[in-house]
Amino acid sequence: MIRLTNKPVIAILVTFAIDLFMLIVLDIPLNWYLLPVSVCGILSGYQILYLFSVTREHKLRLPLVFYFYCTLWFGCYFAPLLHFALNFWLIFNNSLVLPKNWEPYVFIVGLLNAIGLAIFIIAYRYFYAVSKPYNRVYLLLKRLKLNYVYLLAFISFAFQIFIYAKLGGVSGFIETYENRGEGAGFAGFGLLFIISEFFPIVLIFLFYIKALYSPSYRTGKSIFIFLLILFAACMFFGGLRGSRSNTILTILHACMLIHFFIRKFPVKEMVMGTLLLVTFMYVYKFYKQGGSAAVAEYSEGTLDVSEEKYNFNVFDMLLTDFARADIQP
Repeated sequence: MIRLTNKPVIAILVTFAIDLFMLIVLDIPLNWYLLPVSVCGILSGYQILYLFSVTREHKLRLPLVFYFYCTLWFGCYFAPLLHFALNFWLIFNNSLVLPKNWEPYVFIVGLLNAIGLAIFIIAYRYFYAVSKPYNRVYLLLKRLKLNYVYLLAFISFAFQIFIYAKLGGVSGFIETYENRGEGAGFAGFGLLFIISEFFPIVLIFLFYIKALYSPSYRTGKSIFIFLLILFAACMFFGGLRGSRSNTILTILHACMLIHFFIRKFPVKEMVMGTLLLVTFMYVYKFYKQGGSAAVAEYSEGTLDVSEEKYNFNVFDMLLTDFARADIQP
């Protein structure tokens, strides 16, 4: 077990080792931007070590803020270094005038991130320590009240069917997305999408209510089947119009709700879920850029050709989808 007094030192040493590796091996520029970016790495790294050690010592479940700090460590510290190491900057925005030297901009953003992270850590510890009043939890337990939820699900479903019918079915919907740069695309459908695409959220709510009072819903098999159904619903209700966040964030919402209130996911299942998430992000990127033809090329085994044609690979995904440190300036 790591001692509490050693955690700041460990966080500093790990950050220093990564910086040194990036400077010597990957030849990133030595500049002032490293200072605030490294501070972000030290602060978030220390919090990760602290929360992991405390929860392991007391045999507790890792809190939600632990995963938040992991995201901050990658997005505010490691990703900016990768941008310099790979010389990867906004390749899909050719219309923008990009700076020749990114160091001053990364320094400013890193400084803002470091200040914001320090404020968050202090504020979180203060408000977490303050005694909270009793919270009344309101659940839709009565059948009449649950009927309102079923009604919302029906309305959302009806709106989505109307959208598909208006665009010529699922194939017409995909064709409209593929030709979005040539015609009106989905212009004027915004309000319809707001109503039609909340069906998966209603589905999560209904499963949560059922699982609270029925042990059969809390088994691993039931949860797996529910997540498969939820994934299909996310794709049907908005997932085909090029936004992966519609699917990913909704499934993460469901997984967090299940993990903290219904059934804890073992580490093995978390790793498998993360791999599936990354795989979906990777494959769907081809659909987002090239439509159904790009996905067909991927399924036919022409992966290298597709990557070259659509200017995309795994490293690009890590920096554009999981970090986006270059668009903060």
